[in-house]
Amino acid sequence: LIAIDSGYKELKRSEEKYREIVNSVPDIIIMRKRKVEKVWIGATTRRYLELEGKPKESSPKT
Repeated sequence: LIAIDSGYKELKRSEEKYREIVNSVPDIIIMRKRKVEKVWIGATTRRYLELEGKPKESSPKT
């Protein structure tokens, strides 16, 4: 369990670092995962689309 927890924490740190990098880029970046119906939009894109007040991730309601 310690190895799983350690791996999860490392993955979480990696994702946070990726998002920090993407949010600092002035280009429009939209990431959509194929199997998971989640969409992530970078900060620059949210500002461009005037979505600042909306969540960074959203999933369709079923």
